[in-house]
Amino acid sequence: MISTFTFNIPIEQYVAGIGSTTVSYTYDGPETIDFALCGDGDIFEAGIDYEPEPPHRKLTLNVGIASHLPIMYYYNDTVNDDLEWVNVHKDVTMENGDVYHEVTNPNMNDHFNCRFNPAKGWFYFEQIVIPQNNIYADKALDRKEFVTPYKEESYKTFTTAVKNDIQTYIDALDVFIAANGPLKHWKYITKPKVGTMPSLPQSVRDAIDQLPNNHNLHFNTLDLEEGF
Repeated sequence: MISTFTFNIPIEQYVAGIGSTTVSYTYDGPETIDFALCGDGDIFEAGIDYEPEPPHRKLTLNVGIASHLPIMYYYNDTVNDDLEWVNVHKDVTMENGDVYHEVTNPNMNDHFNCRFNPAKGWFYFEQIVIPQNNIYADKALDRKEFVTPYKEESYKTFTTAVKNDIQTYIDALDVFIAANGPLKHWKYITKPKVGTMPSLPQSVRDAIDQLPNNHNLHFNTLDLEEGF
């Protein structure tokens, strides 16, 4: 049976909270689909004639009921091996020159996972979201976390001048972190970086190196990543 319906999908794939747009999809499949459900709501089969024993149960969806149609469309490929969705792409040139091959006609399955809520006894769609991050900001945060405890160090090599250098380094890391905000990293081959990662001042390296071996903040700075 063929039936067309509309559905709201995110404006941009993998990105939450920026609004939605309405698109049309066409269902071409059986009039009913059976869903086998575990007691916790997991969908372990769709499309088979199944008579479960408790705590498993079965739900049968009907294409003639509007609220059933998006769910049946989502799982239609489990009962129709001939289904094929062909993505259409357009090239989007990013600010660093990388080319992202954006899908202009994403299928519903590309945007959502369909799950079952046992408490409500019905299905729901959960958007597929990729967290945005910035590898350079993350690295700078790690470096800030590493060096911050040394601000309070009272060992003789940590003079006022060294502690001032530590604070200057932390301030520079904060500026670098602010300049390198979260990225839609899946769109890039080479992740863009704004500015230069601050380097740990030599005075701070020397002060750390001179801590006694049994000091809880002792660290061999030769083991630090180059450019730290």
